Amino acid sequence: MNQISAWLALEDLLALSDTEIIARITLGGDRSPGLPSISAYLAKDKIRSVLKSVYVPSHQVLRIIVRALVMIRDHYLLHYGSPLDYRRGINSLRSPVPTALPLCLTGLPGVGKTELALAVIRLIQDQFLANIGDDYPPALLTPCRYVKITAGSSLLNILGKIVCGDEKLGSKLTFDDLTGMGARKLYREGLAMLILDEMHLIARGTNASVNIVKLLTLAADCGPPQFHISNFRNVGKIMGSGWEVTGRLMTECVVMTPELSDDPAELELRRVYEAVTCGVVPNDGDFWSHLNAITFRVHRTRIHLLSLAFEITRTASRSMISIADLKSAALTSQFAVNRLQVDVLSKMAIDGKMPKGHKDLVCPLGAHFAFPSDAKQAAIAAEETEIDAAVVRSSLTPAEAKAIDDLEDKENRSIKQTKKKRPKADYESLLASVDGR
Repeated sequence: MNQISAWLALEDLLALSDTEIIARITLGGDRSPGLPSISAYLAKDKIRSVLKSVYVPSHQVLRIIVRALVMIRDHYLLHYGSPLDYRRGINSLRSPVPTALPLCLTGLPGVGKTELALAVIRLIQDQFLANIGDDYPPALLTPCRYVKITAGSSLLNILGKIVCGDEKLGSKLTFDDLTGMGARKLYREGLAMLILDEMHLIARGTNASVNIVKLLTLAADCGPPQFHISNFRNVGKIMGSGWEVTGRLMTECVVMTPELSDDPAELELRRVYEAVTCGVVPNDGDFWSHLNAITFRVHRTRIHLLSLAFEITRTASRSMISIADLKSAALTSQFAVNRLQVDVLSKMAIDGKMPKGHKDLVCPLGAHFAFPSDAKQAAIAAEETEIDAAVVRSSLTPAEAKAIDDLEDKENRSIKQTKKKRPKADYESLLASVDGR
């Protein structure tokens, strides 16, 4: 089978509707020639459980995979007439023309961005081997043939830690290896995929925006297909002016955007959030739809985002959290914390306690427990008093309860007698009293 004709079927897929894509690929109906079943890859990977837990519309994931396949085809196959020409281009270090943008997979912690990227890589690998055959060098596209850049907690100031998935290349790669003089040869000879994991943390280093722009520009010019993974959409807020350049080099895909649910468990969670935020969360579908879309229904992430939005609302002296407050909170750097910090912040918000070893963290929702408003404090005190009185009364005997009721009635009668109403004074009685004097 000619590899170009097999890949051209992907263009037809892009023109299909989401329903047709699902029927044609996932359900294994009229499958395009040369395109394996995506559902098989999802079944093999951890991604299936991830999709089920966060209510991900399957057509969005399929769109990302199809776009990735088209991107790989544009980057490799269309530059060369045959696999042999492609190998000659690699050997002669001939630079292909960059025609495809790297994919930026965005989403919050725990939604499965990395798993999705690796599943796409496995799918692409088998797609190449099925279309090209024995003439293509399989070593260039093995599942572990990628470089994954992650941000270690102790290495944020030096742009992050390089983790390589290939035994031949080892783990000695540095950021200079990816951007220096030998980077072009490394990209063309050694790397099949480039994954920038936790890009929002990597971009915090010294001269980060300059280095990221250099890396993206060089990789887009001569390097492999790239997958950039970030915990939130506003990567440009950290990268500053460099985002104007990198934004033109990237195609952003939001991995998961759930819809609003009326599930009883979801409604119960809403009541929990209303209690945690002192009742300043509006109970309307539009607000909860935005909250779910930003946080992907992750409980601890919703707690964290609501805490930041609550702080913005309190600073502005507003009575209810608005959608604008949610969006503003999502753009703050505090929202881009790692998973451990989100867990800690969630516990701080719910328990109202500061965990040991995290004195540097600030959770605005803790103010609900430490600094409640006067009205809230009075309501809490009244509720506690009422509960205490009910507990005490339940422990009394009938005779003791009657004696207490008699004492309370006697006290109430004495209070009423001391507060006698004064007679109403009219104009005539007032004149008579004056004349009498």
